[in-house]
Amino acid sequence: MTKLRAEATEKDSGAKHVSFPPDEEIVSGFAEFADRQRTDGRFTVADIVSAYEQSCVKHQVEPNRKALEQVKLVATPGTRTGCLDLRGERLDYHSCESLEEILKFVQFDSINLEDAELQENGAASLLEMILYYESACQLNVSANALGTTGWAALSHLARQSSCLWRLDACSMPLVEFPAQALSKALVSSRLRVLHLEKASLSGRPLFTLASGVYLIFWGRSAAPRASPWGAQLLIIAIDLWGPDCGSSLRRTVDSPKSIQRSPHLVPTVPDGSVAIPGAAHSGLIKSDTLISGDSMGTLKKNAVLEELGLGDNDLNSYQDSMQLGELLKNNRSLRSLDLSHNLIGDGGLEEICEGLMSQQSGLKSLVLLNNQITHAGMQSMANVLPHLKTLENVKLDQNKVQNEGIHILKESLMRNRSILSLGLADTHITCEGAVALAEFIAESPQIRHVDARRNAILCGGLMAVSLALRINVSLVALDLDPTAKPEQGPGKHGGTT
Repeated sequence: MTKLRAEATEKDSGAKHVSFPPDEEIVSGFAEFADRQRTDGRFTVADIVSAYEQSCVKHQVEPNRKALEQVKLVATPGTRTGCLDLRGERLDYHSCESLEEILKFVQFDSINLEDAELQENGAASLLEMILYYESACQLNVSANALGTTGWAALSHLARQSSCLWRLDACSMPLVEFPAQALSKALVSSRLRVLHLEKASLSGRPLFTLASGVYLIFWGRSAAPRASPWGAQLLIIAIDLWGPDCGSSLRRTVDSPKSIQRSPHLVPTVPDGSVAIPGAAHSGLIKSDTLISGDSMGTLKKNAVLEELGLGDNDLNSYQDSMQLGELLKNNRSLRSLDLSHNLIGDGGLEEICEGLMSQQSGLKSLVLLNNQITHAGMQSMANVLPHLKTLENVKLDQNKVQNEGIHILKESLMRNRSILSLGLADTHITCEGAVALAEFIAESPQIRHVDARRNAILCGGLMAVSLALRINVSLVALDLDPTAKPEQGPGKHGGTT
């Protein structure tokens, strides 16, 4: 009786049925790519060139002369070889499609697609080929307009490739979807080197990249719970997925101390609520519905990445520097961090040094060239230097360190036993600072390289450095200006003539 009732109910409700054809009819055909390792030399460079030219005819494009010249230099087809450099070449969709005949048979150590005028569909297609054929260990896609599809393909490539270990994606705004896509890729990628110079990372993109955004969608009836940290995630989500998402989102986040120290990151009103601009469900979320969880960032979780380049991104001395400090506190794989040409300043350097204090083993190179740092910021550096055991290279070039900064650093540099290279070019040092630097050189048992070019170091400072060189046994390179600067009287430059 129950069975009959169920059949009657199914019939009355007009239920639809789905059927599939027999297995032998589902797949009409397939094409399998021949394994390069099993070709036994059955194709030559001439075969590759011919296949590429035929593909160009098929896609109605002219063969790329630069690509042809480089393919003809391949010594052994089927083995990984040099570089496919297409920098500055115009690669439209059809040009990208025709390159598959090269990528099928030749794997490269590196592929350079910088400023190749890649369009969204062409970029996506080419990146999918590079992944499928494992065509490159190093890839440069800088200065291209990848679009949403291209960034999705690049993210998939970074996440799935078993051989790609270096990625350069510079001179492209890494905002909204690109930042999200790359952030997710970094969780499981094998990338050891990542360069994102001139990528407009300041603010939310760096927050997304360094701290990650993990959204858990609950039922629509569940009201979102917020704190300044959770509200920041809500604002990002609303911007990415539209205002209507606010009524169906709940976050589980772990609020770091850096955000707790910066309540100004999100707007508030007198009753303690947090304002969420653009939210469809309400303009305010009550702060008494606070929730916490675990949302460690992708870069903090990443245990493979060793070199990170973030130069020329206008990274500021507050929110951005706090994110970098949190990154250094939690990441143990990073060996080199390049922050050249940003706006870190003295306050930002303090945040970074707090992160370094947690690095008992890890970072070896820190580049802070041209970051509006002054002698006041050297106190933060002096506090952390004696505790660092792995940091070998510090570049403070093009900052106003001045003589006062060298005096502050001197004792800490003497106590440190890891620094091998110190960059102080164009740091407004005079003879007085050079004397303090000479004292460090004389006492250091491990320093190997000091760069003091483009400073007003005159005879007195040079004499002090010369005496230090007679005592030091480790220094192998001291960079000074090749021509002496004219003397300008006693005291003018911190020494007498």
